[in-house]
Amino acid sequence: MKSIGVFLLGTALVLLASAPATAITNEQIDGSAHPNVAAVVFLDHGDAVGLCGAALASPTVLITTAHCAGDAAGFIASGGEVSVTFDPQVNTATSTFYPVSDTAVSPFFNQGGLFDQGVLLLSNPVNGITPVALPTANQLGGIGKNNPFTVVGYGLSRDCPVGHCMLLFDGYRRSAREKVAAVDKGGGIEFQMNPTATGLGGTCFGDGGDPAFIGGSNAEGAVQDGPAGFGAGQSPCHSIGFGYRLDTRQARAFFGNYLELP
Repeated sequence: MKSIGVFLLGTALVLLASAPATAITNEQIDGSAHPNVAAVVFLDHGDAVGLCGAALASPTVLITTAHCAGDAAGFIASGGEVSVTFDPQVNTATSTFYPVSDTAVSPFFNQGGLFDQGVLLLSNPVNGITPVALPTANQLGGIGKNNPFTVVGYGLSRDCPVGHCMLLFDGYRRSAREKVAAVDKGGGIEFQMNPTATGLGGTCFGDGGDPAFIGGSNAEGAVQDGPAGFGAGQSPCHSIGFGYRLDTRQARAFFGNYLELP
């Protein structure tokens, strides 16, 4: 069976040489638990200069944010390379990469952040990895406060020795648990990602395109819903994340152009 998840929305591209973006807090190394979660790596003459997240929805289509897809399109147009890897740890010298050949941004997206959804298209299919399952129409209509999620992504990890915190990058795919803080009728989901308040974890500082799987278990078929939204941290590793469901009318109108929807 396909593993079932939800997607998070946010500022997609992190410049690896400067500010942190993709991050999972209060986390554990994911290993092979979520093999369909990808790192989207921006390469300049073989050097990684940017990163965002995505998840495999078909052998040639990945779901991500509009920010990530738009940034990727611009980077490719300027002569750069954008590729994805599903390796448990990103290493530009040894990881298996699949080049992104094209991208698309939801026509419902606006710069205020609504419907921040996009796709990455691959020239060569990914074999041997089961794509994430997608939700049926309005499948998440009944989701409520404190529903648990397991968020998965690459990037920076928050380390807090006594007196201060640091954001570190080692390229590992990580996962953490978080809870829904609030929902809105427009298809948005707020995620509580304050470890002090919840004892759990979450996304941080622009976690762009990384998926979150509904429920606290990785058991396939044991959760309520499929990929449902995208999320971003409002302050570094200690606030609220926000997402957009994939089961809304607008999301299905967009993703239905690239994927067979249930």
